[in-house]
Amino acid sequence: MEAKVSSREVVFVRPRKVEIRESEIPDPGKGEVLVRTLYSGISHGTEMTWYRGTSPRSRKDVRNGLFEDGDGTHSGYPCVHGYEEVGEVVELGEGVNNLSVGDRITCVSGHREYAIVNAEGPYVRTLPPEMDPVHGVFLALGGVALDALLSAPLRLGESAVVFGQGVIGLLLVALCRRAGAYPVIAVDPLESRREMARAFGAHHAFSPGSDLAHRVRGLCRGKGADVAFEVSGTYPALHEAFRVTANPYGTVVAGGFYQGEARGLFLGEEFHHSSHGMGGATRMVALHERIESPASAWGLQRVLDTVWRLYVDGSLPVDKLVTHVYPASSSAEAFRLVDEHPEACLKVVLDMRT
Repeated sequence: MEAKVSSREVVFVRPRKVEIRESEIPDPGKGEVLVRTLYSGISHGTEMTWYRGTSPRSRKDVRNGLFEDGDGTHSGYPCVHGYEEVGEVVELGEGVNNLSVGDRITCVSGHREYAIVNAEGPYVRTLPPEMDPVHGVFLALGGVALDALLSAPLRLGESAVVFGQGVIGLLLVALCRRAGAYPVIAVDPLESRREMARAFGAHHAFSPGSDLAHRVRGLCRGKGADVAFEVSGTYPALHEAFRVTANPYGTVVAGGFYQGEARGLFLGEEFHHSSHGMGGATRMVALHERIESPASAWGLQRVLDTVWRLYVDGSLPVDKLVTHVYPASSSAEAFRLVDEHPEACLKVVLDMRT
């Protein structure tokens, strides 16, 4: 297939080293479209582990799924990341009839100026004309938040604690409130994030601390929360999630991207001496490893369809989440902001046209 379009890409050359490079994009094949990327969101969790060089996935053996050193692991650097894209369809491949040239769509194509996209890919959605295209970058993370909610599962009238008020945590707070949870309690060390959580529907918002479990129990009939969602990706927060949940029936959903040694996580305490240890109530949300099954009522498509509908009808206020938009030419500065000052930003987006 003859190369047709020259495209700029944001490349991780090595940990904490970002460059803009050129690549050649071929013509779209059967069932594919050529997309000009408008916006691409930076993931503060998964993607930043590659930026920092701390991703456990760099040691995942593609043959057996185990994390270990040796042959068969991820190809490493240089690499292009990004999975929160919105673009404009500029050319159709053979057999594409669900999209038209000029459509603005969500997709997963990486931080690239142009990309070839499967027209019927799981993350492809057409934006309505009235929707600000930058808001389309939240489809994937909204799916993570809803997946966490469904994994609990959280029922009407049950109490929920959400650790970490980044994008996923805030969306999860809104989903818990919409699902009829009471009370919904947000936890974050930053007052600005706690204020945002209240705006997204949290009944209470606390900073982490030694009295947190007591405060939660005081709000939850003295027994603790029915469900705790940990989406900060920190081990001390995961440990605290075990402390705030009710014994013997509480559930902890671990939805963060954890890395390195589990410092601050003490499984010999509340985890072991409760139903968590005896009954295996802890659940790990791993959206990327989802396997479709006829026995599962909630496959990936249904999760994303539901989230997208909530975005389109305005039920999830994603307009409050974009704090910074950088030109693609300043990608290194954008990643440096997220790396060094995560407290200063929520969603950082690259404008791939500039």
